[in-house]
Amino acid sequence: MARSDLTARAALLLLLLLARNAVVQGAADPPGDALEPVRLALRQKQFTDAFARLETLAKAGNVQAAYRLGALLLANPLGEPDVPAATRWLNQAAAAGSARAAYLLAVLAATAVPADDAQARRWLADAAQAGFEPAAVLLRQNRLPLEFLPAEDLDEAQSRDAAWLRAARLDDVPTLQRLAGGAAAGPADEFGRNALMLAAAADATEAVGWLLRNGAAIEGRDSSGATALMLAARAPRALTLEALLQAGASVNAVDAAGNTALHAACLHPDALGVQRLLAARAAPNSDNKD
Repeated sequence: MARSDLTARAALLLLLLLARNAVVQGAADPPGDALEPVRLALRQKQFTDAFARLETLAKAGNVQAAYRLGALLLANPLGEPDVPAATRWLNQAAAAGSARAAYLLAVLAATAVPADDAQARRWLADAAQAGFEPAAVLLRQNRLPLEFLPAEDLDEAQSRDAAWLRAARLDDVPTLQRLAGGAAAGPADEFGRNALMLAAAADATEAVGWLLRNGAAIEGRDSSGATALMLAARAPRALTLEALLQAGASVNAVDAAGNTALHAACLHPDALGVQRLLAARAAPNSDNKD
């Protein structure tokens, strides 16, 4: 894989790293430690509160908080990754001996555009010296960390689930394969949308194809009763309609408001989705509840 491709995924996939090692790992921190409220806020998706708590702790010199704040700023569930701020906190944590912070800094240097291989090797050496075995392995192999930690290191289900759903939206099949272990069963987001639905809504054609081939439930419904086909019809380019129809998606299924995929397609700026759904025998006179 080209380094530029890795860079495009790097900040987004950093959420993978938050699982056991950065945010909600219970084993490494003793009961009653200062980070417990942070983990609780993250489990409840109170990200603003988590950011504020981590920053307070990091400013007070808590090394783990500085590391986790840097990681969370890169993953940033509230918006775009804040690389400069993340780098400052990771530098603070690495200077205080955090091996994982040093490793993340090595990853950032190695995946930057242009890459800073010399800086990446220095951070990798710091991480290895601080006892982080993956860094030591890379040094022995004379390799740079061009990807974040592998899926087997991610044993906190919530963070793994978030990464799975994000990969579906980003059309990132390699990450779906790595996280799923070859199975398309997976979680849903707060709106009840699973990976297939999110991929369909995002015009993620490769992800939709892979999920369908690996047993994704094509008639699953979100909290509003919408199916993947309905979401595909609403997507900016409606690129996944054909694959879903070919896989047998119910063309006349209705959501909680009585809408079908054809209703959604009629709101689209072009008529291609309407034509394709009508060709698949969508009912043209179906009434919704409006």
